[in-house]
Amino acid sequence: ADDSILVYYGAADTVIGVARAKIGDLIPTVVRKRIEGNV
Repeated sequence: ADDSILVYYGAADTVIGVARAKIGDLIPTVVRKRIEGNV
């Protein structure tokens, strides 16, 4: 499974940007393990 997330955002009504991050970098390990345990 792909573990990345794309976030699109606008700036000054003239440009669109995109940011890519790994989900593991955004959500702490403790939280991920807690969520995975409740599935």
